[in-house]
Amino acid sequence: MTDANPSSTHSREKSSLQVSLVLNGEAAVIGLRGRFVGGEVFQFRRSCTEASRQGLKNWVIDLSEVDEIDGYALASLVGLLSRARSSGGRLLLCGVNPDLKKRFEATMCDSIFQNEFTVSKAVERLEKSARG
Repeated sequence: MTDANPSSTHSREKSSLQVSLVLNGEAAVIGLRGRFVGGEVFQFRRSCTEASRQGLKNWVIDLSEVDEIDGYALASLVGLLSRARSSGGRLLLCGVNPDLKKRFEATMCDSIFQNEFTVSKAVERLEKSARG
């Protein structure tokens, strides 16, 4: 579907969340782009469920292209962290920009999540911990 009005296309892309799921070894890498808020959280949860069905228990969440995050998104991340831990897995965040970091700090979520700068570093960290 093509939109004749480029400005409305840009606006729609910025307001919606785009989710990508890549399996990288023993980890599900979920890349998020746009606003990770409210009703947009459903797409994230659907990707997590899909990866869980494939038996994955380690997660890397790439937030480097997230413009905004709210309480619903943070609750979803906490839920996924709980799921990972209960299955013997881990969850790492990466690409947390200064604005998102403030939100994590304000909600004290910064103390429960482990962060890496890049996806590759996060995957490497998970692989090292899996080897023991």
